[in-house]
Amino acid sequence: MAARRRTGDTGRVAPRSTGLRNTRMTMLFGWWTMSMDMSLLAMEAQGVILQRLTMLSMGGPAAQMEAQRMVTEKVFAAGEAMMLVASGASNGKVIRNYRRKVQANATRLSKRA
Repeated sequence: MAARRRTGDTGRVAPRSTGLRNTRMTMLFGWWTMSMDMSLLAMEAQGVILQRLTMLSMGGPAAQMEAQRMVTEKVFAAGEAMMLVASGASNGKVIRNYRRKVQANATRLSKRA
């Protein structure tokens, strides 16, 4: 028989929660949050790609510096992601870290325009 507890002043008796519902909700919203972060990362990265391609198509010393910086940033970000994964970080943390870098690039590139 399920354990019961009293609920407030009403005198009603409600079954005890097993915590299973909370676990399911956490799992559901964990996947939802990660999916949203990945979608936002993809959209933000497309914006940065557009800004960079526009700058590179114009040429000049600023475009050369941006191309070198882009490659350096990508190698550094990949290494940082590998270290996060190796240290046991969640995939959500890795995605948030990438998003932070993409957002910083978008801000920096929009100031140049």
